[in-house]
Amino acid sequence: MTTYEVTYITDPISEGTELSLLEDPTLSAIVGFHSGVHYVSVELIGEDFQQAARDAAHRLQRYGVRVIRMELDLVNQSGIATQCDVTKQAVSKWVNSESIARPFPKPHTLVAGPLWAWSAVNEWLRCTGKKTYDDACSATPEQVETFNYEWHHRTSVTGQAVEYRSLSELMVDHVGREAGAWQTLRFESVSIAPRDVA
Repeated sequence: MTTYEVTYITDPISEGTELSLLEDPTLSAIVGFHSGVHYVSVELIGEDFQQAARDAAHRLQRYGVRVIRMELDLVNQSGIATQCDVTKQAVSKWVNSESIARPFPKPHTLVAGPLWAWSAVNEWLRCTGKKTYDDACSATPEQVETFNYEWHHRTSVTGQAVEYRSLSELMVDHVGREAGAWQTLRFESVSIAPRDVA
């Protein structure tokens, strides 16, 4: 089993909900607010990252937390130095090294200076034998992008979240709706356009 640390960007969270999240040992949640952005960081354990990420997001929803998206863990040189407990000069040496065998990862973005995906830096630390790598994995840019795409597209055309645990649950809901109220619903990668029931 792999352990991941991920951060979800959320709508504002009430104090009562925050206390409930912090008391749930299955989430290992950290709730925060920074520069107008609310977030919840949790620990995921599982072999299938996407399934573990969806399960955690659904658990947050059961507490009344609206998950907007997953955030990629980005770090600058100073952040890398802090997380690795080394000097900024050591990180600068890593970044500027011309090693062909194991080059330092390229920055993920250049907003206000280079920012790296922590997952890429951590993998580099592990592969180069640095003792400062983190046992817990951060989501890769591709994993975050996939989760956010799937999470965003889990809604119906009305914009309301549609969460079904199984296709049979979707079909039961279909039979229970009034005729004429049908819309195309998306269930993971399957598009289902129900017919009116007479």
